[in-house]
Amino acid sequence: MTTNPRAIKALEAMKALGISEVEVRPVLLKLYKLYDKKWELIEDDNYRTLIDAYFESKDDKAYFESKEDKVSRFFSHLNMCTHTHIDLICCAFNC
Repeated sequence: MTTNPRAIKALEAMKALGISEVEVRPVLLKLYKLYDKKWELIEDDNYRTLIDAYFESKDDKAYFESKEDKVSRFFSHLNMCTHTHIDLICCAFNC
């Protein structure tokens, strides 16, 4: 739990939108560092920057997770095919 009143206010604003503190905290910290600890840039327009950054991070995460799933499925299939081909070769040559 943070004691910074500006951070608390930002987290409460996100909570009002149904976004949990656990999800938004890393995004808030990243923005805080990115903006050289200038809260005004985060607070502007009712935390619009924070809201946008949060949803972009979710989109990025979903994108990369879907790519990881596809790669994982590909290698699983490749591994299965390799074993199948090896089994066929072994059967053909009575291994």
